Amino acid sequence: MLAISNQLKGTGYEIFTAPFDVRFSADENTDTVVQPDLSIFCGKNQLDEKGATAAPKWVIEILSPETALRYHDKKCIISRE
Repeated sequence: MLAISNQLKGTGYEIFTAPFDVRFSADENTDTVVQPDLSIFCGKNQLDEKGATAAPKWVIEILSPETALRYHDKKCIISRE
């Protein structure tokens, strides 16, 4: 994460680590909330006090052999909705 953070300095992009809620609707009552391991946003207009209200510019998930299939199936289903 440090290498990515160093590359983003001065670009206007900001990195957030889990637990950080990413909602795919500005509606605070939405039930579509995910917490990627790393989320990168550009611009404060996508953020509020509860987390993010839009899709990140970049998402990084860190998988282990034990969690890879479970996370892959769950995250792919959400991204197709």
